Amino acid sequence: MKKGKTKTRTPRLQPYFVRRIGLVLAGLWLISMLLLTVGTAQYVLDELVESGYDFPEYVGRSGGLEEYYPTEERMALGETREHRPGGADYCMLNGITRTTLYNGPPTLSYYPHDPLWGGIYRDRWNNLNTAILFLDNEENILHQNGDFLYFYYQTADSWAAQKESLDGYAWVDLSNEEDPRYSFLRTQYVGLGPIDTLYDWEAVRMTGYFDGSRFEPLSMALADYWAYADAVEQLSPFVSEETDHTTGSSTVGSTTSNSGSSTGSISSDSGSGPEYTMAQLDAMGLIEWKERYDHAADAPADKALVTIYGRYPEMMLYDGDPVRYRGQVYDDLVTLLQQEGYYRSGEGSNRFHQRTSQYSLFNSVLFGVRTYWDFSDYDFASDEPWPDPAVTMVTAVQASPLLIAAGYLRNVYLITAALVLAAFFWLRSLVKKHVAQPLTELNSGMADGWVHLPARFTTPELAETQELAGHYRTTQQTLYSQKNEVARLTAALHYAETAEDNRRQMTSHIAHELKTPLAVIHSYTEGLQEHIAEEKRDKYLEVILSETERMDAMVLEMLDLSRLEAGRVKLSRDEFSLQELCRSVFDKLELALQAKELQVTYTCYCSDIVIADESRIRQVMENFATNAIKHTPHGGEIRIRVTADYSGHTFSMENDGENLPAEVLDKVWDSFWRQDESRTSPGTGLGLAICKGIITLHGGTCAAYNTKKGVEFRFRI
Repeated sequence: MKKGKTKTRTPRLQPYFVRRIGLVLAGLWLISMLLLTVGTAQYVLDELVESGYDFPEYVGRSGGLEEYYPTEERMALGETREHRPGGADYCMLNGITRTTLYNGPPTLSYYPHDPLWGGIYRDRWNNLNTAILFLDNEENILHQNGDFLYFYYQTADSWAAQKESLDGYAWVDLSNEEDPRYSFLRTQYVGLGPIDTLYDWEAVRMTGYFDGSRFEPLSMALADYWAYADAVEQLSPFVSEETDHTTGSSTVGSTTSNSGSSTGSISSDSGSGPEYTMAQLDAMGLIEWKERYDHAADAPADKALVTIYGRYPEMMLYDGDPVRYRGQVYDDLVTLLQQEGYYRSGEGSNRFHQRTSQYSLFNSVLFGVRTYWDFSDYDFASDEPWPDPAVTMVTAVQASPLLIAAGYLRNVYLITAALVLAAFFWLRSLVKKHVAQPLTELNSGMADGWVHLPARFTTPELAETQELAGHYRTTQQTLYSQKNEVARLTAALHYAETAEDNRRQMTSHIAHELKTPLAVIHSYTEGLQEHIAEEKRDKYLEVILSETERMDAMVLEMLDLSRLEAGRVKLSRDEFSLQELCRSVFDKLELALQAKELQVTYTCYCSDIVIADESRIRQVMENFATNAIKHTPHGGEIRIRVTADYSGHTFSMENDGENLPAEVLDKVWDSFWRQDESRTSPGTGLGLAICKGIITLHGGTCAAYNTKKGVEFRFRI
């Protein structure tokens, strides 16, 4: 068995270069974007490292731990720490809730929104994933990111005495999501509750018991700002409806305390109206409390129940995402912080092991530690060792510098990708225009017989293309001169052969067409000469005259056709309607239409006024109409349609009947051709040939088509 050779396919020039140009541009774009992204991610990582190291201090300042536990230097300056129940817990919870760490885009200025803004980066700030743990001296977790409500409160006695005082701080553990008591808190935290939001509360009345600073409420009632405003309106109708909602504020642990006053007040627009606290309005019975639940009857027997009034509570709901750290996945950042190992330093504070933080452009986790001591009872002048740390705060910050950098550079990606794509299509068009297309056209020109090149090859833009086009033209001229001589000789030979064939064919057709009428005339003339059937003499003469007229019409048609083909017919310029001319033709053929009960319909979609030789166009329509009537079955229909466009008018005549074979449609316009090869039917076979000659002389075209119902003859002028 003979093995066939494997044919190697040669690539085309344009796709070959276009693909490589695309690959080069895409590669350059990917490399540049990768370098820019990595550089930006490195900047983000540097900022992240700095933020992660400073994060514990930031939490301490935000929550008030810096003031609650003054340092040695601040104590030496005479600062003291305010002591209220739950103050340390409030500071820790406040630090967890209020501390949010962001990362901003690179800038060209120290100030982020300075006019020297970098410009290429998106102006967006990314909220980093953070976690905070507070440990006591025994390394027990005091507080962490979680679900809790915290507030400062007044006791029932202070509230009843209408004192403007702060009695302590408390918090409520909300970690049990199944506890029905706190379901409304979760909805109001996001603004979906019956009261607008959690931060519209003016006061919350709770009855329950304390476990340290944690409060376990067994009943809860709420009063929002609108309850306070309604109460003031009832008491003082002159107070304007548009009032200032002033809330008290407290900085826990500050040496010069703001007393923690938590009394809202509303005053008149003039400033001379009275101001009322919530406690005063409640003592007057004007505050409408909204009861949320009451389970005081189910209180444990060993717990002493107390009633407190919390003011302007704060809340946190923690929903952490999974975190990958050193090849292991943790449920959230808090879980990682709980399980990461730290150790006790020589001063008794907790510290992380070295290299604990994870520095990675893909995923960075940065840990931080800050320790607070209670120096309120410590004598710095003595040689006593430092007291054990009161609180140790450990923090974690997690982010992906690459994802953050990609977010900053999103617009850069889109814009540069669009520019690269535009450059690709521009280079592609250049290759196509100046290289691929010229070569393709040269190849096609040679393959098609060295045809003329497009006009733009007169001045090619590339020297190589110019030289190639010059060589092409030189070779083309040589070949053309040779081809012209061959073509001249071939044309002369073909003309001679064609003329001889036409002469023979014409002679055959004429002899065939004249044979029958001459035979009839000869036979009837002999009959008259020999006096045969004298009684039929008139009939014989009538037949002889009819056949003579037939030969005369045939000769006239042949002369007409020869003049048309020679272009020696002069056309007149008449202005007439195609539809009206067609109607007049069918009016003359009314008897033939009635004999076969044919119906003629006219459709015109435009102005059918044309300028042409009216008598010649009538001759064409008469031929079309005669053929249509002849070949339409009894009771059929003939449809006339006239259309026009910018280049001329189209007249079509469609008749019912059988379709013509494809080869017949091509021959109907030939001279002496008839579908009835026996030539027993009347006609010479010159009618449609004359029609084609007339229309061609008008600069138009003729065509015949099969339709669903029959055959359509059409001319366009």
